[in-house]
Amino acid sequence: MSLGCASAPWGSYAAELWRYAVTRGRHIHSRVLLLAAAALAGACREPDLRVHLAADRPTVAAGDTVHFRATVTNTGRVPHEIGRGCAPGVDVTITTPDGAVRSATDDLLNAGEVRGMFICLPTDAGRLEPGETDTVPLAWRAPAVPGRYSAVAQAFRGDTMLASSASLPFRVR
Repeated sequence: MSLGCASAPWGSYAAELWRYAVTRGRHIHSRVLLLAAAALAGACREPDLRVHLAADRPTVAAGDTVHFRATVTNTGRVPHEIGRGCAPGVDVTITTPDGAVRSATDDLLNAGEVRGMFICLPTDAGRLEPGETDTVPLAWRAPAVPGRYSAVAQAFRGDTMLASSASLPFRVR
């Protein structure tokens, strides 16, 4: 059982204190242990984020562009930071008919003449206040392979996925 929480230093400290108390059989004042358990539970709680994904149409021709719109809403009482450096904090992953998974963001970066770069703009796009909703539009060019595809929007902080949408099916003909 993992008691660590990579996204919060207090969670890691509380986990170490808890491990020490359990594995060493030492007596630790019950209030200290209770505080450690409370810090661990609070620090490792899932963020209160709701992710929704929509597409401009359910069927596209090979080579056409699918326009996705991912929305992330902070339904909690505290602000949440999302993002991966200068890249959007939301990505859309597409599962192809053969089971391969592609990233709309990666495909966007690998198209055109400037590859692998986002420009950092001084905005608060990575910070979601309580009750705030951010919308991220992403375009993805449908490949020449016809079939049933599905897409999922995911909100990230660094490399950690915080929340995801339901799967959205679409067809390429």
